Amino acid sequence: MRDVIEISKAPLFGSHSAIQGENLKKNMPDDVILAMKDKDGVVMVNFFSDVHPDGTHSDIDEIVDRIMYVVNLAGSEHVGLGSDFDGLTSYPKRLEDVSTYPLLVSKLYDHGLSDEQIIGIIGGNFLRIFEKTESIANKLHV
Repeated sequence: MRDVIEISKAPLFGSHSAIQGENLKKNMPDDVILAMKDKDGVVMVNFFSDVHPDGTHSDIDEIVDRIMYVVNLAGSEHVGLGSDFDGLTSYPKRLEDVSTYPLLVSKLYDHGLSDEQIIGIIGGNFLRIFEKTESIANKLHV
């Protein structure tokens, strides 16, 4: 992952990313999140529903905490949603499909994020790096 970030001329996105701040070694560590930021990339926070020792699953608040972790570490312009609604078998409570996005947005407002920041997180940041990547690809393809 670090090598790809280093050699890329275009911004990258980490789709379906989990953060190592959750103490899971397979997840994206802070230094990689910051390297993505330095390349103007986007960390797409996944909605994987952890199963807790008591047998309960994650809920929307834990996903918001993951989003805010990356916002606080790298800035809101480097965060996106990697929901994986078409691939997971278990989803966080109150975040089972896109119909729950209004609640997710409301919770991001509760954390003090602005309209612009939330628009970026729910799709604008992803579109921004695609535009930049296309521009860089066109320049390299001359």
